[in-house]
Amino acid sequence: MGALDLTAAIAKAMEELSVKSIYVVQCETAVTWTGRALAAYAMYENTGKPQWLLDAGEYAHEALEHGALAGPHIYESVFRRLHDAKLGVGLVPPGGL
Repeated sequence: MGALDLTAAIAKAMEELSVKSIYVVQCETAVTWTGRALAAYAMYENTGKPQWLLDAGEYAHEALEHGALAGPHIYESVFRRLHDAKLGVGLVPPGGL
């Protein structure tokens, strides 16, 4: 990836923010990262390549972060999906320990 040209990204963000609340953006972002985590974990299971597992962990972290920013019910939903896929090992469950 070369130098970042943010002109198009800023224009896209301005359009998005004119029609979406931060809550909607955080929810959509949590869903996107959850999908990436689950897909990367599936790639790990299919290939056995450790990099996919490492990537899945990073994506899961982002999913939980954005889920938490969206609110407890979104965090819980994201947590459950990741936990069911065995990506929730060692995570703090909704409501704490």
